[in-house]
Amino acid sequence: MLFRSVLSEGFGPCPFGFCDVGIYVNAWNPYFSDIQAVVTPQENSLMVSFTMSDFRMDWDGAARLSIGSYTGQGVMYAETIRVDMTLELDWTRENDRVVRVLGTQVSSAGVQYDFDDVFYQAMSSFGLPLDAIMTSMMESTFEELLINKVPRLTYEMITEDAMIDAQVPVANESVQLTGHVVNIKVNPQGLNMWYDLFAEPSVKLHEELDTRWFGDFESPQLGDSNSALALFNLDGMNNVLHSVWQAGGLDFTLPGERLGLTPEIT
Repeated sequence: MLFRSVLSEGFGPCPFGFCDVGIYVNAWNPYFSDIQAVVTPQENSLMVSFTMSDFRMDWDGAARLSIGSYTGQGVMYAETIRVDMTLELDWTRENDRVVRVLGTQVSSAGVQYDFDDVFYQAMSSFGLPLDAIMTSMMESTFEELLINKVPRLTYEMITEDAMIDAQVPVANESVQLTGHVVNIKVNPQGLNMWYDLFAEPSVKLHEELDTRWFGDFESPQLGDSNSALALFNLDGMNNVLHSVWQAGGLDFTLPGERLGLTPEIT
C-alpha cells in the first residue's frame, strides 16, 4: 500500500471567522501492464528511461472545514508515465563501488481521473488544483519507487548477474571459472567492464610452472555506439589457459606416422 499526505491539517481564515481546515488524499494499489527501460551511456553516467504503460491507482480523499466536510474516491489513470534517471557508477577496485542517482525527471501522458463532482468543487473552493495535485502524486510515487529500487538492483546486476561462475569441461576433467567486475567506465560510446578472472582445474595433472604473459597493451576500444565490452587482464587469461593445461586439456597422443615413424610407434 502506498500512502502520501498531500496537505496536512491546519487553521486558516474563513467567512465565519477562524476555522479548522484539513485536506488529505490517499493513493494505493498501483498497477501497470508493462515497463520498459532504455539505457543510454553518457560521459561518466548512464541515462535510464523507464516507461510504464496502462497505469492506474485507487485514491480517496477528504476536504474538511469546521462547518462541514466533503469526501471522494475513485481511480486515476495514465496511458504512460516516464521517469528519466541519471545514474553514476562509481565502481573501481579501490573504492566502495557505489551506484547513485544524480537526478530524475518525470512526465506523464493521457492522465484521467474519475473525480466526484462534489469533492472536486470542494477542493476548487479552497483554491487547490486537484488535477495537478493528483498528477504530482501519481508521478512522484513512481519516481520515489525507482529512486529507492534502481541503485540496489543495478548493484545486484553487476555483482551477481554479471559475475562469471561456470564449470567448463576439459578432456576428462573440468575447470572452474570465477570472475567479478572490478572497474567500470562509461562514455557516450558504451560501457567498459574490467573483470578479475580466476580459473581452478578439478585436478592438476602437471607440476606448477611459472607461465606468465608479459606485455603492455592498450585497452580494446569500443566499436559500435552504445555497446558493452568485458575486459580481462593478461594474468587472468593466462590463468585460464594454465588451468586448462593442468586439467589435461592440452594433452594428446601423436601417432607415429605423423612424425615420420612406423605406425606401431606412438
